[in-house]
This record gives sequence, C-alpha cells and structure tokens, in this order.
Amino acid sequence: MRPTHKPLPDVYRDHHADDALPMGDVITKLHDICGEYCAYCEMRLGGGYVLHHKLQRQPPDAVRKADWPHLNLICYDCRRHKTRDSLTEDELDDYLWPDQHPSFSLHGHSPLRYLLRPVPYVIHDFDGSEERIDQEFVFVEVNPRAPPALQAKAAKTIELFQLNSPHYDADRHVVSISREDHMRIPCHRLQQRTLAWTRAKGSVSRIRQMRALPEAQEHPGLVEMLRQQVNHTAHATGNWSVWMTHFWQELGEKDLIKRTFLETAEENPGFHFPGTAHDRLEWEAL
Repeated sequence: MRPTHKPLPDVYRDHHADDALPMGDVITKLHDICGEYCAYCEMRLGGGYVLHHKLQRQPPDAVRKADWPHLNLICYDCRRHKTRDSLTEDELDDYLWPDQHPSFSLHGHSPLRYLLRPVPYVIHDFDGSEERIDQEFVFVEVNPRAPPALQAKAAKTIELFQLNSPHYDADRHVVSISREDHMRIPCHRLQQRTLAWTRAKGSVSRIRQMRALPEAQEHPGLVEMLRQQVNHTAHATGNWSVWMTHFWQELGEKDLIKRTFLETAEENPGFHFPGTAHDRLEWEAL
C-alpha cells in the first residue's frame, strides 16, 4: 500500500468539527491530494470513486470535518469484500492504514511485500468436477522481516479487505472458485496487480534495450522520453508498490525511481502519484 500524506484541505480549516462537508467535494479533494487509486489495493479507480470511512463499510450520509482522518478512496472490490462492516475507534490501531503508517517501503522491514508466485487456480463446476489452471499472480504478503507489531497490523489489513481475493486460501496457497464466480469476475485485484508487474517488467526491459543503443549514447534525451512514458504507463495501470518493487529489484537506481514514481507536486504539478509520504519510505534491498 502506497503510504500517503492526507492533510486537511485549507478550505475546511475554519470549519467546526461537526460541520457537514459536501460529499462530492470531499471525494474531489481526496483525488487531488492522493491520486485516483484505491488506498488499499492500489488499483486505478478510473471514474469509480467510492468514499471509504474506516469505521464503517458504507460512507456516511453526511461527512463531517471530524471524519477527515477516517476517509480514503476505495475501489468497489475492496469495499465489497471487506470482512467487517464496522470497526471501533479502539480497533483502528490494530490495522495498517496507508495514510497513517509506514505501509510499504523499499526496505527489508517493510510490513508488506509484493511477490510473483505460481498458484493453482481451481474452478469448481456445477457437476462437482474441477478444472485446474496453473497461474502466476502477484500477491501482497506480510513481510516476515518486519517488526512483529507491523506484521500483525499487515496481516489483519490483508484479511480485512481480502486483498488477495476472497477466493484465495493462503494456508493452502490455492485460488478456489466456482464456475459461476469465475465467469462473473467478481474480484480482479490479483489480475490487475499482476498486469502491473508484467508492464513494469516490460518497461525495465525497454529501458535496458534503449540504453544499449548507440543512438541513446548520442542523444540522452531518448532515455528520458522513455522514462516519462513509463510514468504514464504506471499511472494508467496503478499498483504503485508493484512498480516500485520491480524497478528496485531489477535496476536498484534511486534517482531513476525517484524521478519516475516519487516526484512531488512542486517538482511536477501534473505528477500522477501525488501525496506519497516520502518520509515513510526507506531505501534498502527488499
């Protein structure tokens, strides 16, 4: 989960805690501050902006200024497959929240990590028969090297939103789904995360190929143009943590990663991953 800063917008600062805020305006502010991505699975939302209140499944009828720390943008899959309808204030600290905690970093003790793994994908037919397909998906997992307290928060968060699909059995490491649900594609976060990995892999390959060309030695701007295109591809795909993971593992170049995935609004007003909490990122090999 991309760690984000979510400061209260200036326009709300003079409001009282119980003052109601326009729902549409709140969603727009969150979009502008943190980007058009689900706060939890990181899929790009497109036009499907859904407001999530950390204490409940459905957004409140009226949003108050006091609600701001509890609000994030969420995709339909994460909201629909959330395993609990409500949390209490006391329970909030049991979970990993990207706008509060160091939810991901390029460091060995990051609480979450993203790994491409083979997995059996078993489809159960109406007549009791099964079809098994060997697949590869990118899973979000608890990092066993993270501090125990963060491991516990990460595990509860993965389970709360069923980030690896409600059909994934982590103990058996198998995706088991009925034919009906398979045809409906009720949850496509695994597929989207894996698509991001595939596109990141292709982008790394093209950067290496471009750098090897004699023309690139004579015209360094060609590589820079490719880097900008990679940023646009990542924006369109979403899953920032996957792009960060793959680029760091394959290239390990801080400057390239910073300029592609970590620019600020001051450096680039049109940057596609706004609100990233740079102070919660650390650099070491995962």
